[in-house]
Amino acid sequence: MDPDLWRCVEFDLALGAQSIDLRQVIVYMEIARILRRINLNLLPILAELLRCASVSQAAERLHLTQSTISGSLKQLRVLFDDQLLAPSGRQMVLTKKASQLLPEIERIMKLAEHLFENESFEPRSSTTNFRIATADYVSALVTSRLGTILQQDAPNVTISLTPTPGMSAKVLTPTEN
Repeated sequence: MDPDLWRCVEFDLALGAQSIDLRQVIVYMEIARILRRINLNLLPILAELLRCASVSQAAERLHLTQSTISGSLKQLRVLFDDQLLAPSGRQMVLTKKASQLLPEIERIMKLAEHLFENESFEPRSSTTNFRIATADYVSALVTSRLGTILQQDAPNVTISLTPTPGMSAKVLTPTEN
C-alpha cells in the first residue's frame, strides 16, 4: 500500500470501549480482495507439485489427470510469475522461488487441515442422517446387513437411500441377442 495512504489513516476509530486500527482493516480488505482473485483449489495442487516436482506424480497422488495438473501448473506460473518447475535433463526441479514457497505452502496446508478438522465421529451418540444415492439392486443388497449394524453401533443414525435414475436392476440384467 502507498505510504501516504497510511499517513491518512493514522488514527483509530473509537467504538465504545474498543477501537479499531484502520490500518488493520485496510490490510484485511486488501487480503480479502486478493483471495477473491485466487482459485484456492490450486493450493493442494501447488503443495503436491512442490513436494514431488513432477506433474505425473502429483496427478497420481491427488487422483487427478495429468492434464488437470498441467493446466493448474500453468495457472500457478502466471499467479507467481515464475516457472515453479523447470526442466533439468529428464526431470523437473524447483525454481528458487518454488523452493522458497515450499515451507510456506506446507505451513498453509497444515493450518487449513487444522482449521477444517472435524471432531471425531461418535456413532453411538450421532443423530446424523446419511443420504445415499445408489442403484436399487445395491440398496437391496446392503440394507438388511447395514440395518443390523446401525441398530447395534449407531442407533440414532438414519440412512435415506435414493434410487439413481437409469440404474435399476432391470437395466443391468444381461439380455440375450
